[in-house]
Amino acid sequence: MKPISIIIPTHNNENTIVDTIASVQKQTSRSWNCILVDDHSSDRTIANIKSRIVNDERFQLVENSVNRGANFCRNIGLKLCKDDLLLFLDGDDILYPDCIETRSSFLKGRTDLDMLVSQTTYFKHDINNVIEVFRNSESDNNKEKLIVSFLKHQIIWTTTAVTWNKNFLVRIQGWNEDYPRLQDVELNIRALMESPVIAFTGRADSYLRKSEFTQAKRVAAFWGFTNLISSFYGKLMASTDDEKTLNDYGEAFQHLIQTIVKYYFLDENNYNEEMKAYFLNTVHMILDESSYEQIFEALSLLSAD
Repeated sequence: MKPISIIIPTHNNENTIVDTIASVQKQTSRSWNCILVDDHSSDRTIANIKSRIVNDERFQLVENSVNRGANFCRNIGLKLCKDDLLLFLDGDDILYPDCIETRSSFLKGRTDLDMLVSQTTYFKHDINNVIEVFRNSESDNNKEKLIVSFLKHQIIWTTTAVTWNKNFLVRIQGWNEDYPRLQDVELNIRALMESPVIAFTGRADSYLRKSEFTQAKRVAAFWGFTNLISSFYGKLMASTDDEKTLNDYGEAFQHLIQTIVKYYFLDENNYNEEMKAYFLNTVHMILDESSYEQIFEALSLLSAD
């Protein structure tokens, strides 16, 4: 049974990281290694990590000298990973005790897979306070359908749900470090555009912690959604001649614009001129002239106020 590397980026997770590490140590399978990459935490995250992993050689800890972002940390883990298979676990989320055993069982003999996708339980505060399960199945395995879902931010699977073939992830150049938010959405769209071989376990094996959607996160999401349009609109619209697929992509990008405009009106004073110009130039790629001018006029009036 091939071991699976678990890569955990951390930043100021002093209140959750012990539970996250404990969920790794309690795995029913011992066929795993774990790389923790701390992004220059200013709280007790490092101390809590060291107290938990002392004398446990299955763990490797990397400490960044400056804050570089979660994707930078994930890419460090990707470079250091010596296993053929890996998953990413955030510093406030939790694995089911049989997560590695379940995934290893599905992966046995499947050297053709680029991605193995599980389901995830969504919880608030503690794992006994379950909100919902991110469900997926083999019936979802249509590249265009999945891309449209991610563009609309209808999340089919979470960051921790995927077990990656390292060679495939390296080939698509890992995580995009320019994304402060929506990192997993960007990665999954980029991966799906390569038509990966995907299988689904059909069961939940990890917990995702619900966090507060703060103003800072909305601003980061505004930047991320704008980046998604800029990065993928031209590529996706040029990737097919199928009229239905083109219409589905077009509708998904329109949905993105509506989301971005909503965030803009909520947080306009938090955007600098560069961000505003980037937003307007990006939506101009999609909207016809009259629609663009209506948005531009509305935002200009808002700025004047």
